[in-house]
Amino acid sequence: MTEAARINLKDLIATQTGIHSDRLAAVRSDPVRADAPIVVAKDPAGVENYVLDGHSRVVHAAEQGKYDINAVLKDDSGIGRAQAMMVKDALGTNSFVKVTDLKTHK
Repeated sequence: MTEAARINLKDLIATQTGIHSDRLAAVRSDPVRADAPIVVAKDPAGVENYVLDGHSRVVHAAEQGKYDINAVLKDDSGIGRAQAMMVKDALGTNSFVKVTDLKTHK
């Protein structure tokens, strides 16, 4: 299942350890890209929100003082194998990093 929603930035968990400075710069300079919905996987219990695509957009939204962001929510039936592995990796390392705490690297 896939649905559109607004998600609070504080409720998002990263599936990567950082963001690339060039991608963040691209989002900062392109309002259309900055406003594109992020892709989020909901855990089976519907409690956690894992960012599959859009980490840079979330960081940019936080920099702009926003509290929420447009998202496409997907459950297990709506995500592909590669995306499912991203969530599994985040769960397996127990490295729950809030997206707003991601570090930028080159």
